[in-house]
Amino acid sequence: MFKANKDEEALYKCNVKVVEWQNRLNEFTSKRDFSREYVSNYKQVHINTKPTKNNITILKEAGILVDDSLGKMNQSLLKRNANQLKRLSQKYDMKEFFESNNTVYNCTNANYIGAVGYDESMTTMSINSSIKYFKDVDTIIDVQKKSIESKWSMPCKQENYDIYAMTHEFGHTLEIKLYKTRYPLGTNDKYIEFCREVKSDIIEIAKNRYPKFDYESSLSTYGHRNAKEFFAEVFANMELGTPNELGDAMNEYLKKIGVLK
Repeated sequence: MFKANKDEEALYKCNVKVVEWQNRLNEFTSKRDFSREYVSNYKQVHINTKPTKNNITILKEAGILVDDSLGKMNQSLLKRNANQLKRLSQKYDMKEFFESNNTVYNCTNANYIGAVGYDESMTTMSINSSIKYFKDVDTIIDVQKKSIESKWSMPCKQENYDIYAMTHEFGHTLEIKLYKTRYPLGTNDKYIEFCREVKSDIIEIAKNRYPKFDYESSLSTYGHRNAKEFFAEVFANMELGTPNELGDAMNEYLKKIGVLK
């Protein structure tokens, strides 16, 4: 407008003012942290992206590698389960086996509580927990309580609800070790046959020890899925305080083959 009216002085003053405001704007934006601007009740939260050093150490002592994804889990719950894995690893002499198979513990976003994975040659393994269930202690206890009451899972002492799933998964790793001990070059395609043989041996022990043994009612619904789940479920029952006929038979079986004294 000033330029059109040929008012040179007014145009000069206007340009000076524009430059002045541009400089002030640049200074304002360079110093402000807009991540904190105009946010109601803003609070900076630091999220753990890695498990605690203590939990890493516990799992390392068990022979298990730690994935950073475990940082998503409730660390108190992770510590409880890490200590259980360490205790079982020492009890069943699993550290070297875990290390030789590069066994790693992960946290996933799966719909299942936990799982054990392995490759076709069964020379690498992973242990998995789902964040959907391991996000806090109350969630995992509530899920396990309902599983036991509905007989989806085996009987277990209430104080061990939070470690049932990982005890079950450890059972899978132990049976894999038994298989690889007998058949060092054994692969996944023959594993289920071995598991069926082990299942048959344990049931036979239960029948001999308990004349009124009822297989159907003694085993959880999940344990009925296949021979691999049979072993893991019965193992959890044996380890977690309230073994039934199958839990007792598992104990005798492991002693018979020299795994327990």
